[in-house]
Amino acid sequence: RNLLIDAVRSHIMPKIIVPKSMGISREDIETLGKPISADDPKGVQILPPPNVNSAGMNLQLLESELTEVTGISPQNNGAQTANNETATEISIKAQEGGR
Repeated sequence: RNLLIDAVRSHIMPKIIVPKSMGISREDIETLGKPISADDPKGVQILPPPNVNSAGMNLQLLESELTEVTGISPQNNGAQTANNETATEISIKAQEGGR
């Protein structure tokens, strides 16, 4: 889950590479709506963020492998489901995991 959270966070707050010689302060970069003046705007680069979809798929793959190996459903492990499931559906899935 941390990979997914980190991927989303890096989309919201991307890493920016700025040459020290440009004299741009960290505050200038982090302040929303504040224009940044630079002699060479092409010198500012944004690192490409990771793929959120692949992080989500990796998480789903790990959860399915954990369920397969242990025979215990994610609900029995205390994981919250992202689906809009009713309490009855969750209860049935939890009971199926105990068989």
